[in-house]
Amino acid sequence: MLTKPNRSGATPDQVDRLLTAAITSDDPYPVYRELRELGPVHTTGRGELLAVTHAACAEALRDDVQWKAVGSTRFEHRDVSDGMVYGYQQLYRTFIALDPPHHTAQRRALTRAMAARALAAAEPGIRRLATARVSALARAIRDHGRADLVATLADPYPLQVLCHILGLPVEDATELLPPATAAFWMLEPAATRTHMTATGTACAALMRHMERRLAERNVHPHGLLAHLQRAQASSEGLLPAGYAARTAGMLVIAGSQSVSTHLASAVHTLLRHPEQAVRLRDNPDALPGAIEELLRFDPPVQYAKRRSARDGVFHGHPVRAGQLLNVAIGAASHDPAVVADPDRLHLDNPRTPTLTFGGGIHYCLGAALARLEIAAVLPALDREIPRLRAAGPPVRRPGSMHRQIQEFPVTVSPVPAARSGSPSSLPRTPAHSHP
Repeated sequence: MLTKPNRSGATPDQVDRLLTAAITSDDPYPVYRELRELGPVHTTGRGELLAVTHAACAEALRDDVQWKAVGSTRFEHRDVSDGMVYGYQQLYRTFIALDPPHHTAQRRALTRAMAARALAAAEPGIRRLATARVSALARAIRDHGRADLVATLADPYPLQVLCHILGLPVEDATELLPPATAAFWMLEPAATRTHMTATGTACAALMRHMERRLAERNVHPHGLLAHLQRAQASSEGLLPAGYAARTAGMLVIAGSQSVSTHLASAVHTLLRHPEQAVRLRDNPDALPGAIEELLRFDPPVQYAKRRSARDGVFHGHPVRAGQLLNVAIGAASHDPAVVADPDRLHLDNPRTPTLTFGGGIHYCLGAALARLEIAAVLPALDREIPRLRAAGPPVRRPGSMHRQIQEFPVTVSPVPAARSGSPSSLPRTPAHSHP
């Protein structure tokens, strides 16, 4: 926190106009550039703050003393017979919306199970699911000439993985997909009453699905849902009633659509940069770094929200206690102050840690799982469908918080690759193209 205020040159109306342009554009990054050039922090027409530089965003995500989880008591005293109210109540009681000490206890029960080392045991199953979904995509293209990458691969795959991790029947993914998709509207700052109703009802459906599976004892004893139930039972009151079902529902919301969008966006990016895709195929050891660069280049989650704990000054901008801050992860990821030539993709030379998974005590617990999912599916795509190409542009859902891709038609090139497994026949576009 700085000591002297220094407001940016942008007016709230100007900020709102630029944000609207970003929301309605398939390529918001030039708009973010304009916002960064106007200053590191701005005030929106709603009276909220907007951080757009990497320095400001990173500080807000990591400073859990000044910047708190948003949380909400808005629905705490409403009639819980309303599905919308029940859903919001349950979600706001999970650790992603809480601060210490409640956040600490709830997160601790999950941390070890979601660590990369613990997830290694699930990796063979994840790879089998990746191969099966890629094979389904290949069959759909063969049978119909083209297929929707989202409906066939990107949407079902992460939910099947989550069912595998939680210890649920993999078939549950089909039932969980509609509410998991609807629940993502909660991230939008301007969600309508219709969106809020759909979101709250979707959250309630996910929680009750988990409660039903636990009551039926239809969960694998070594799965994560059973682990959460045992942690709740042995916590001596440190974990609240309903913790296991509530946390599992939150994981489905947070870990399905974000991974789906990242997967579809990563494939779209690779198809538009075939030279780099070839180099990546020839150097599989570069895959972990390439995944980081893909996350930076087009983050699936564009914003995070925080709430100010006290009055002060933030990067030269006055702050009042309780004021909301929008952390523009997408803008930070293309900040030339930390990434040279940020609008160019460099899969073999990732240049900065991504803020896609947040930071500080609220760093995404599913980060290791998301990376593992992408690392399993990209090689399977290259192996099974080496001549994959876009059959049209991806269709994104309107909204600012999440770059959700709803449809992405794909097919295969009719021209054989120059050599086996090479995607060199894909359409070539300039390497500096934006997502």
